[in-house]
Amino acid sequence: MIKANITWNVKQIAKSTTNGSMVFDNAIQRRYVWDKKRQSMLIDSVLRSFPIPPMYTVKTDIDAPEGCKKGSKVFDCIDGKQRCETFRAFKNNEFTLVGLDLFTDENGNEIDLNGLTYDELPEEMKDIFDSYNLTVYFFTDITDDEIADMMARLNNGKPLTGIEQARITASNLSTLVTSNIKNATVK
Repeated sequence: MIKANITWNVKQIAKSTTNGSMVFDNAIQRRYVWDKKRQSMLIDSVLRSFPIPPMYTVKTDIDAPEGCKKGSKVFDCIDGKQRCETFRAFKNNEFTLVGLDLFTDENGNEIDLNGLTYDELPEEMKDIFDSYNLTVYFFTDITDDEIADMMARLNNGKPLTGIEQARITASNLSTLVTSNIKNATVK
């Protein structure tokens, strides 16, 4: 197995997902399952410059479709389909954003992104979206067993409990932490 990584921006990922140079043909890939809220949270994370986990792909020997850079190969995504498909769908105006907090731009203006498609975003926000960079790991000379082992390791985390999820989504995390410290010292 040979591993390397490249940096692609969201615009490149959306384009490669649209034109077929990024595919999701492997046996471990699930179908597209994200709802509008999850899709919207990903787009909001990009616009706020929050970190997004890397994607994992296998660089195939298959030539990229016509219209792609000459000599390019197809990448088979083994982890990142939900993100890739969300970027593609949003860039192509296939859904509107929902359930998001107000966005404050660099001038302190509050913007309600809910109900907007990509084309309805202010130009500077489109630029932020398009130019956001992600790390894409790609493998060559990798076996199906190595892919399965790697994916088992990547997805080995324990799901969050209800209380852990509540802590993450708490609107005032510092109050929650201070409260927990006080309660711990009382016992």
